[in-house]
Amino acid sequence: MSENTSIREVFIKEAREILENLESDIVRLEERWDPETINGIFRHVHTLKGSSGIAGFNGIYEFTHRLE
Repeated sequence: MSENTSIREVFIKEAREILENLESDIVRLEERWDPETINGIFRHVHTLKGSSGIAGFNGIYEFTHRLE
């Protein structure tokens, strides 16, 4: 297995966790407006952006960059 494949596999695993947390925060925000939850959403998107860039998922990187 190449290093690039390993990085991508780690990204996919971590991205699933980030997306689950992001979804939870969005649901929480729909229930109650909370600055801490908004900051959490920004952190999740920022982390996803950085990780996707490192792993070479340029489409995800560009999307999250615009979203951020």
